[in-house]
Amino acid sequence: MIYYLGPEGSYSHEAALLIDSEPVAVTSIKDVFQKSIAHRGIVPWENSLEGSVSETLDLLLETKLSVVGELTLDICHCLLGNKKAKIVYSHPQAIGQCREYLYKHNLEAIAVTSTAQGVVEAKKRDALAIGSQQAAKTYNLPIIDRCIQDRNDNSTRFAILGEVIPKATGIDKTSIIFATFNDKPGALYQILEIFAKEEINLTRIESRPTKRFLGEYLFHVDLEGHIKDSKIDSVLKEVAKRTSFLKILGSYPQWPKQCQNQS
Repeated sequence: MIYYLGPEGSYSHEAALLIDSEPVAVTSIKDVFQKSIAHRGIVPWENSLEGSVSETLDLLLETKLSVVGELTLDICHCLLGNKKAKIVYSHPQAIGQCREYLYKHNLEAIAVTSTAQGVVEAKKRDALAIGSQQAAKTYNLPIIDRCIQDRNDNSTRFAILGEVIPKATGIDKTSIIFATFNDKPGALYQILEIFAKEEINLTRIESRPTKRFLGEYLFHVDLEGHIKDSKIDSVLKEVAKRTSFLKILGSYPQWPKQCQNQS
């Protein structure tokens, strides 16, 4: 069983179906985290156009769950609903990914909790929605335009949540969050230098406010390797010594690039 951000027809639903034939929908990303304590869950993590999903980053910091997998889904946004309408319902990420299209066609966007929920609202209010082709079929709404995102190379990466970190495969990633000592010049450089000296590739680095003080940040980092690899284990122990905070989110198999092209 795997939980996803619903309702049925969302991109999270499409991603969940690649893992489980009978995924279970919940109404928020927070609900996915809560339900995944007993089972697995899948949440949107970052998008190639709009960047990371802030709520997911915040909940990863708070949760006791681990990231046990990743999945990347190619995204083709469609405009669905009543072609005479000017109001468009969708998730904020989808709205941001189609910003130029909405501006060009003088459409007003209203944010809701998921793309599929936007389709539900559009059908209820005889309006428009940004959603998937699958959502159009699920809710029986006409497709007015296809692939309306600002760039064609649009993909979303999802985090798979669970309690048990999978064994190393040899082609893995590890995700961590850390904070530096704020009163020390070059603190971030010194942390990154640890990875560089050991030739460990960082595939993502992103700062996120701690929400305590202005100018204080957490750093979300993905790196190649598994925490059970001796080199990764040694490096993370050294990172722990030089940071004020370190959380290992998990290690998991890398999502194959060929799968991304087939999504």
